[in-house]
Amino acid sequence: MPRKKKTVFVCKECGFESPKWLGKCPSCGAWNSFIEKSVEYHANSWVGETEYTTPTPLKDISVTSHHKIPTDIKEVDRVLGGGITRSSYILLAGEPGIGKSTLLLQIASRLSQFGKVLYVSGEESPEQIKTRAERLLSKNNDNIFLLAEPSLEAIEQAIKDIEPEFLIVDSIQTIYTEDIEQPPSSISQIRECGARILRLTKKNHITTILIGHITKIGDIAGPKILEHMVDVVLLLEGDKNTGLRVLRAQKNRFGPTDEVGLFEMTQKGLIPVQNNNTLPGKIDNLPPGSTVAPVVEGSRVFLVEIQALCTQTPFSMPIRNVSGYDIKRLQILLAVIENNLSLYLRGMDIFLNITGGFKIKDTSTDLAVIGALLSSFRKKQPFRGVALIGEVGLTGEIRMVPKMQKRVDELKRFGFSGVILPKANIQRNDIKLYFAQNIKEVYEQWF
Repeated sequence: MPRKKKTVFVCKECGFESPKWLGKCPSCGAWNSFIEKSVEYHANSWVGETEYTTPTPLKDISVTSHHKIPTDIKEVDRVLGGGITRSSYILLAGEPGIGKSTLLLQIASRLSQFGKVLYVSGEESPEQIKTRAERLLSKNNDNIFLLAEPSLEAIEQAIKDIEPEFLIVDSIQTIYTEDIEQPPSSISQIRECGARILRLTKKNHITTILIGHITKIGDIAGPKILEHMVDVVLLLEGDKNTGLRVLRAQKNRFGPTDEVGLFEMTQKGLIPVQNNNTLPGKIDNLPPGSTVAPVVEGSRVFLVEIQALCTQTPFSMPIRNVSGYDIKRLQILLAVIENNLSLYLRGMDIFLNITGGFKIKDTSTDLAVIGALLSSFRKKQPFRGVALIGEVGLTGEIRMVPKMQKRVDELKRFGFSGVILPKANIQRNDIKLYFAQNIKEVYEQWF
């Protein structure tokens, strides 16, 4: 079939194509961003030299190539639903220095037992990776091959030469292709490189893991299409000042998305954490401003300590500072307190901290957050050995929360003597229960 050439204009910022030059890109709004590009196509087809396949009946399709491969890292397997699925396309993102490369090198060591692993690094030299491997890995890894090359064409050639079963790319933001006249980490480069690695993954049945950067606001850097094209999106979180790391799945086509994995960063790498809780030693003697709440993540219950500090501000604009919690949710709860309890908090500096580096979004912690704020405001020690569970509505009512029995059982196992919870939740009486219908009852009885 004869081939023809056609000139198109491509936006160098977002990759939008136009048959003519435009001053402003209609997709991303950039000015003077279109560059001329020549493309080849078949005379009777716009898809090029594509090898077409005939449709296959669903009953005749074999899924033996998509079985799970255990990594022998318990917390990773928990998040992925039993292990890494063969021929899957995985994106791992996290802040700089959080431990992404460390975790993937440990995973590469486990995967090397099942086949060749090609570890591509566009940020480090082979000597740097070798030094880290000697510190983290205790056994020989003859099946791991290192390539310190950001060129996608070089990566494609290495895949042809080595024929690996597993591919690790650190990171997708550093990879570039010569077909795109843009620097690495640009939207066009990330989109094109991500799409071509996807085709390599599915065509050659390679299991691929990409490392991705994140922006200042915590989103994964690059075009959103990168998250759409991958099978699994993992996010590694934590406070770099502490050793705790949390691995969670934002997207998973082969398993759950509500499980989390806990790790501790040590000299020997990321070590799975067996204890779900990061509470202080004496739970019956918490200082003013501290409360405890059970948070459900997948099949596990975590006991988190919530600390609040309310102080008079010398400035006209009070401070609202949070760590590990949604500041907008805090503002709602402060408004509920003022409206229902007639306490003047708008003129005070408010500081809220979730200890241990956790980031929680569970609304069942609303009552515990309010309890911590009231305890700090009144400078009164919370009721000893009692936790708080409940979602708080805008009118001050305490709403029921799911999986209450699992939360109560975890509190009892950890030594709590009681729990304040919504009246709508009915539990068995093997632990003392204090029911509350609204936050005013909690305030009058306990604070």
